[in-house]
Amino acid sequence: MSPTLEIIFETTCVRRVHRDRMLRDLVRTAVLETHYFCYQSPGAERLIRHLDKTKVPFALATSSSERSVKTKVAAHKELFDLFHHKVMGSTDPEVKFGKPHPDIFLVAAARFPDKPEPSKCLVFEDSPHGVTAGIKAGMQVVMVPDPHLDKRLTTHATIVLPTLAKFQPEMFGLPAFQ
Repeated sequence: MSPTLEIIFETTCVRRVHRDRMLRDLVRTAVLETHYFCYQSPGAERLIRHLDKTKVPFALATSSSERSVKTKVAAHKELFDLFHHKVMGSTDPEVKFGKPHPDIFLVAAARFPDKPEPSKCLVFEDSPHGVTAGIKAGMQVVMVPDPHLDKRLTTHATIVLPTLAKFQPEMFGLPAFQ
């Protein structure tokens, strides 16, 4: 069974990114979260390997502690070694406030060498608070929620998908899957 992952930036619903703008804007970086590896979400491994192969920078941004992340990703070390960097919100001194505040995503973006503008970052998130944090950060957010989550809690995401396997990178100006 292949592990999966999502690119996640969380933000509050300050503004909604319209579909036409979403299709125009190019995404330059991605921030991912451990949740999808832990639960074997379809499409995560394919996405990570694709981003690595096509040289799209990506990072991990999670509210978990460093110790917790090490435990969660132990079975997927080779894949997690592909990440440019990792931000563990509960133990990182630069992350002052947790989700739904945008801190974790802004810190993750600032640690890329080219320091991309938030609007050029794409977040994959599973929780409403995470989506809110990504939106507040000024980033686009792909939400892959629990199927039992009330649909009213997903309306502020840029796009909502049932699994990462349904993600189409070219919709965000990224190289298409081969």
